[in-house]
Amino acid sequence: MAMASTHNSPSDGPVFVVGSMGSGTTITRLMLDSHPNLMIARETGFMRAANAQYNIPFWQFGDVWLDRIGMSESELDTAIRQFYNDVFGTAAAKQGAKRWGDKTPFHVHHMERAARIFPDARFVATVRHPGAVTNSVKRFGWVWNTGIRTWLNSNQAMIDAGMALGDRFHLIRYEDLVTDTEPIMREVLDFLNEPWAEQVLNYHDVQSGRAEGGTRAEEPVDTKRISRWTENVTPQQMERLVARTNDLARLFGYDSANPEPVGPLNPDNDGYFGLTGTALARRYQEVAPAHVDFELGFENRLYTQQSLAQELQQANVAGYDARPIRLPYQNMISGREPKRSFSARARRRIARSLDPDR
Repeated sequence: MAMASTHNSPSDGPVFVVGSMGSGTTITRLMLDSHPNLMIARETGFMRAANAQYNIPFWQFGDVWLDRIGMSESELDTAIRQFYNDVFGTAAAKQGAKRWGDKTPFHVHHMERAARIFPDARFVATVRHPGAVTNSVKRFGWVWNTGIRTWLNSNQAMIDAGMALGDRFHLIRYEDLVTDTEPIMREVLDFLNEPWAEQVLNYHDVQSGRAEGGTRAEEPVDTKRISRWTENVTPQQMERLVARTNDLARLFGYDSANPEPVGPLNPDNDGYFGLTGTALARRYQEVAPAHVDFELGFENRLYTQQSLAQELQQANVAGYDARPIRLPYQNMISGREPKRSFSARARRRIARSLDPDR
């Protein structure tokens, strides 16, 4: 496929690699981080901290603190941008890179604010067959239905933000990345306005000895992973997968019952394998999948008294040894007999958030 001309103005702004967990964000990060100009950090999740600056966590006046000092959100945007550019810029310089980025899958839920804070940022998104993603996240102890819900919610959030970002956003498909690696990476680097570098194809040498999630950095691209997930799926699970995901999967050129893509991600053949936000909006209108409505999880919404209360309630219902308990609270209840009941400690923590002197 012929390469199109660069479709973005020059930029040295940050690079956000986003997508559902298990969708290929790790291999994309490893390749980009192997480019001499780029330092793409491994899952810092820093947008959670940035998000908290606009509404101070667990403080009854947390949503009005800017008003109290006569500061606007746009002024805070500038201050936060300067801070993180300095922090990540220093890390990039240690690696010999001139440009920084981050790969955090759940940043799909923070793209709008990230784009506002960093007006020169670019967003590289990945998508993968819903069955492969659902099977991949089982390593977290998640049941099949949770994996399906994760794929739906993450991709809908990515779609909504990506369409609004227009040409600051570029979506690639995992299956294309592992079968047509060089043209896909040339396309991504073209989108980022970075020169071609062979190191991105030799990432397994550059990154040797590292491991992230289900990807070992020293392992080269493996096309067998495209369909390997089908070996672990029951007929009942496949039926649920197709029923719940096929409508949205069609947008990306998938048939949920078939592990191989059944069509291109970009059927308009405008010179790209992937889709810009503008092209994604056009494609979304053509396919017209039903919108996936979902609520943000605790890790993505603002820290408030209400969100803490809901999270602690969920952890309490899950029980002391259940996997669904969120990581921030596992240390509170695992490995030892609590001094007081979990419910009592939860109530006390919530009360303190409302009244720190209590």
